[in-house]
Amino acid sequence: MAVGWDPGLSTYFAIVFGTPEFAREPEVLLWRGRTFGEICEVAALLEIVQVFAEVAPEMRSRLDADRSA
Repeated sequence: MAVGWDPGLSTYFAIVFGTPEFAREPEVLLWRGRTFGEICEVAALLEIVQVFAEVAPEMRSRLDADRSA
């Protein structure tokens, strides 16, 4: 899973990958935050990914800092 802030699109993004297989790229199970301003709040981002993974509490602060930078 990858989460972060995309300054060019002014959105947070989340990409969730399936289990990798030998000599193949992993399947993309979820990709949100591909359009301008799609996910504007960290809380909304965390709600999207909570069904796939547990996100450490300090990640919220880091995501806020990434947006502010």
